[in-house]
Amino acid sequence: MTSVKGITIVLIFTFFTSFSISKNSLISVSFGESILALASNWGNIQANTDLSPDNISSWLPRSGIRGKYEIARKHIGLKFMKQVTGYPVFLEGPHREEIDFNSESFGHYNPQFLERLKPILREAIQNKLFVESTKPLYDAELKQYLRTFFLSYNISANRTDIMEGYLKVIEEGEHRSFSGPSFYLQEAFRAFAESAEESGYDVYEGFTCPGFWIRRSIDGTEGQFYNLLLLVMETYDTDFLKQQTK
Repeated sequence: MTSVKGITIVLIFTFFTSFSISKNSLISVSFGESILALASNWGNIQANTDLSPDNISSWLPRSGIRGKYEIARKHIGLKFMKQVTGYPVFLEGPHREEIDFNSESFGHYNPQFLERLKPILREAIQNKLFVESTKPLYDAELKQYLRTFFLSYNISANRTDIMEGYLKVIEEGEHRSFSGPSFYLQEAFRAFAESAEESGYDVYEGFTCPGFWIRRSIDGTEGQFYNLLLLVMETYDTDFLKQQTK
């Protein structure tokens, strides 16, 4: 159990914002070039990335976040994100130089990191050419996944009953496959996942996205992440958001 979903959401935001480099940006030209290379060569990088279960701790490289994170990791990993914002990604938790996929604890995000990321994102999406250049990749790799995050927010953010139950399971320790923290969240949001699948979404993502909001509600960054999510979707998925407010 890790915070890899949150990290990759941040990677997504950082990825799309890093094409726009202002004089005040902390990103060097070399980092900007790295991002451009990743965008233009995503297919080739994906084809040459080890997405085996042993490497990404998942049997579903096309679903969820671990496969996407592994593809992007060498180009825009944790060190990159720290350089972008000037702040470490996490305040506490198991993740140091890399993500610890096997930990049953989770990373607590740094609010200052997220706050710094917001104006970088806002600046980038004001650039029409930037948006046009990045939308194909967004549509192909991120649209359905971020929609699932959006849809799961209202049914999972600040659910104190599930937050307390989740922390209790973590505290108990020594879990088996069908009794650990991930399984607890899976069962807590089974109805949402199955409903999402019936609506054409990935059922695995329907199980895992609500858990992200539970962890962010615990570390207090759910509002910041939701606002970042809205900034992205208001630019790349406007029609979908309008449908949700009818």
